[in-house]
Amino acid sequence: MSEVRVTAEVHADAGVVHRLVSDVTRMGEWSPETTSCRWLTDAGPRVGARFRSTNRYGFRRWSTPCTVTAAVEGRRAFSVGWGP
Repeated sequence: MSEVRVTAEVHADAGVVHRLVSDVTRMGEWSPETTSCRWLTDAGPRVGARFRSTNRYGFRRWSTPCTVTAAVEGRRAFSVGWGP
């Protein structure tokens, strides 16, 4: 599976934006597909922490396990499990 990157220019304070988008429990507010996320390990975006997203696209519904792979102020990333 190839890597997907999305960028957008946002005219707001970087710290405020970072706090909003790095809180995975709020992902349902920003994503057209993800309806919610919940931590499976200790809450917080730390490397190795795991969470599960619940997703919907049309009539299809699924959940996805995710792992935080980076936790650096201003840059946070997570990997998304794919397949069975």
